[in-house]
Amino acid sequence: MIIQELVVGGNTDAKGTVYGDVVRVTGTFDKSDRGNRAITAVDEKSAGNPNSVTVNAVKSTDAINSITLVANNKAKITVNDKAVSGQPSMLTSPGDYGVNISGSIFEYDSDRVKSKTDLNSKDSVGAAYANKDAEITISRTATTKPSSANITITGGKDYDDNYIGFGLFVNNRGKINAEYNSIKVDNASAAVASLNKGNIDLKGAQIEFNGEGYALYTGTDQSSADFTVSGPGDTGKIDLTNGKLVLGESTVGYINDQAFIINSSYYI
Repeated sequence: MIIQELVVGGNTDAKGTVYGDVVRVTGTFDKSDRGNRAITAVDEKSAGNPNSVTVNAVKSTDAINSITLVANNKAKITVNDKAVSGQPSMLTSPGDYGVNISGSIFEYDSDRVKSKTDLNSKDSVGAAYANKDAEITISRTATTKPSSANITITGGKDYDDNYIGFGLFVNNRGKINAEYNSIKVDNASAAVASLNKGNIDLKGAQIEFNGEGYALYTGTDQSSADFTVSGPGDTGKIDLTNGKLVLGESTVGYINDQAFIINSSYYI
């Protein structure tokens, strides 16, 4: 079964645990695809029982202003990297499993701005975003690691000339497990950003970044209503053990900024 978009939790009637096979996002020639997502999971069904989604594959092709995976407020998203016993699938090739994003870009659209007085875009572009204790797992293994980038993101400039977009982003204790993925990001705010005790596991992964932003960024958001900065441990964590970081000529490799005030480019 191919699903165009899957939403669990929040204001929807769909809550609890959802299993699926393939979720797909495909760009269009008009503007009807702006802001689309493959999976959005929000909240808990009950205390300690998060709303969750598990699928075998997510495929996004030529999407515009799309954040492919979004988990918020303790929800969980898992994308399998191989066949799971007892779960039927239409997938026939091992390379079809996991997250595959190609041609995902940011494009400024004057019809999709924050307000009449703030002409910056209300959109962004990214592969995965986890916030407020939410968790996204898209890990692969050494045997299922792709030979070329399975995630490609191209950001762009907003109305105020700041760059928009990211590869992976966690905030407020969110977590993303992305071992052995190969991620390529161009012209975005950051390839990988972890704020406010967020945690991104990139063991064995490859991150390639070209642009004026940051390849790896950890810091704190002092404007967060539910977060109080108390020390260096409040910054985020990015683990690239046994991984590889490939940088363009003008790229800053990494920064840990205790005094970081979140840029509007990171809001989604």
